[in-house]
Amino acid sequence: MEDKLKDNDYNDESEDKTNGKPAVGQGRLTFMLVLCTATISIGSSGEFGYNQGVITAPSVFIQDFINKTYYERSGGRQLSDDALTWLWATTVSIYCIGGALGALSGGYWADYFGRNRGLLYNNIISIIGSLLMGCCQIAGSPEMIIIGRFVIGFSVGMSLTIVPMYLAEISPVNLRGAITTVHQLLITIGLLLAQALGFFVFYNESTWPIVLGLSAVTGLVEFIVLPFCPESPRWLLIKKNQEEKAIAALRVLRGMDEVEDEVEEMKLEHHHEEETEKVGVLDLLCLRDRAWLMPLLICIVLHGGQQLSGINAIIFYSTELYKSAGMTEDQIAYATVGFGALNVTITIISVSAI
Repeated sequence: MEDKLKDNDYNDESEDKTNGKPAVGQGRLTFMLVLCTATISIGSSGEFGYNQGVITAPSVFIQDFINKTYYERSGGRQLSDDALTWLWATTVSIYCIGGALGALSGGYWADYFGRNRGLLYNNIISIIGSLLMGCCQIAGSPEMIIIGRFVIGFSVGMSLTIVPMYLAEISPVNLRGAITTVHQLLITIGLLLAQALGFFVFYNESTWPIVLGLSAVTGLVEFIVLPFCPESPRWLLIKKNQEEKAIAALRVLRGMDEVEDEVEEMKLEHHHEEETEKVGVLDLLCLRDRAWLMPLLICIVLHGGQQLSGINAIIFYSTELYKSAGMTEDQIAYATVGFGALNVTITIISVSAI
């Protein structure tokens, strides 16, 4: 019995013996698929993690910069500790506010412009945000950091919506899980990179703005490479009704000409989706159907538990937390980067386990 099951599994995952073509949804890694995945994972997913962690190391310098600027503008008056705390909290948290608004806009943005072009245009927003933060010291404007944090938060919020969508739609079914997990892995790597650069490369009173604006580099790289990557075949087929362009995009992604079966599979999947009842957020929250109660509770508990675990406080305020615990500057740096490295390691283990 086990031998027969193994044979069946092999036949399901191998080529269709009747026509010599791979079974529908059974694809392989091609150069274009790797290029698309690497480009948007580094330029968008990595940027999200980077801008989460980048504010940690230069926090002392930024607060000094806010204090000095206010002192010069006010003719010698000092900011109170409470006022500085509120300004610093605003600088940190406005990134999340921008992210929430960006995430709400991401679906509409991706449907209107497309997945590829949506990310391409979103890069313009992220580059603007990065440059605002990177040029704040030269301009003598702490406001540029706050505005830049909001702008880049909005950008990464949109990319968090579009990137998993694009990766899932360009991937063959058998590789979809592996490819979409690259998104989460690059978030943690971006976080670690920001912490390491902030503490060990640009930890200086004159160079700290560089680390804030450095994500403009990956945004620019993504902006240059994305035009060479194909649009989502599913978006072209379902949203734009451009079957020929969808077939052409699939051929580039799969590295072969015989993709008509996969196109038919997309049509069938879309047909089933059209027959499924559409449920809005208000319908869900008002529990129009009691069967939705348990899935809703699971989502709320899982995400609430993640947010309330304290992870965000550690990411955004680790310097202050470790300092209040009595750590020296060197200890704070190694502890923060060690946390980032542990985060990457556990993500790899989690992906493998799941």
